[in-house]
Amino acid sequence: MAPTHTARLALALAASAALAGCTEDFTPASVLEDVRVLALLADPLEAGPGDDVAVEAVVYEDANDPVVSEAWSFCPLTTGAAGGFRCVLPACETPLGEARTATANPFERAEACLVAAGGALPDGTAAVPAQVEAVFRYRVTTAAGRTREAVLRLPLWSTPPAERNAPPVLNGITVGGAPASRDGVTGTLAAAGGSIEIAVDVDPASLQTYVDGAGRTLTESVVVSFFTTAGRFSEERGSAPRAVTALEAEELPASATEAEVWVVARDLRGGQAFDGPFRIAIAR
Repeated sequence: MAPTHTARLALALAASAALAGCTEDFTPASVLEDVRVLALLADPLEAGPGDDVAVEAVVYEDANDPVVSEAWSFCPLTTGAAGGFRCVLPACETPLGEARTATANPFERAEACLVAAGGALPDGTAAVPAQVEAVFRYRVTTAAGRTREAVLRLPLWSTPPAERNAPPVLNGITVGGAPASRDGVTGTLAAAGGSIEIAVDVDPASLQTYVDGAGRTLTESVVVSFFTTAGRFSEERGSAPRAVTALEAEELPASATEAEVWVVARDLRGGQAFDGPFRIAIAR
């Protein structure tokens, strides 16, 4: 006998409830449980001929599973997001060292790749297109064999724009209404149903205007992401100029005496800024 409408509705509700219950088993992306690349910083964020670019990774390390190796590489032309940012010419992906920071001249490396690919001009010089997106790739591995990889997309210009992209500026961060500090403990979270406010102020003057691919003049949108080693956020992300969340005493590990909190701001054009970790005591 075919199920009645009421029976079908009951089954659908039961399935929905089961799925909702399953979602609680997933740890939110804002909770740090093992090694994580939180941000990739570049200076400058757009490069032209003669520019050296310094890059740096911001990494969360699990004290019980330390980082044992890390490495940077550079590719002047990739397959894009759809292709996992693989280098179009694998031979042009060059290593930049095995450290948390690296420095390279992207334009020179792009020209060398063009020559190697047979793209030299009749006079023997190589011409990089007016604008191309290059990629710095960072890879980190822990003692337990966990590996994380992240890419930093960097525009290369034969003639850079008059005003280049710059990272957002964090004006201040407060925890429980008090200025946050990396030194010592900043604030206390009561383990019995407590919560503590975290607020981030982004300097409005650092939100630049730019012209997009369609020729429209836009103002940057800056997204602020929160990360923690213990507890749960009421909001995992916020928007400039002021992003506010609360760290709540939920899903606290039994042994946790502190929560470490990071803040990362991204302008969605490659500019990133971070602060942390801030240590928040857990009172039981």
